[in-house]
Amino acid sequence: MISPDRPSIYVNLGPHPPRLWPEDVDRLHDLWLRLSNTEGVGAKLHHRDIVGVALRRLERDLSVGDHDQLLNDLKDELRKG
Repeated sequence: MISPDRPSIYVNLGPHPPRLWPEDVDRLHDLWLRLSNTEGVGAKLHHRDIVGVALRRLERDLSVGDHDQLLNDLKDELRKG
């Protein structure tokens, strides 16, 4: 029920958004700062663009790269958390 005296609430209707560690958000922002200073990129670059490229590279590495090294890196990451 919508009422002017009730505050709005945010509800996920599908899969939950990923939760990121603060150091991962910092890493993403640092990459954004470095890359947004590149000529031809500038203000057009968004954080989501960097995430998209990183995910496509991870996907490619999983398909044609060093699959075993990638899995070892993921296992190392799981041990940290």
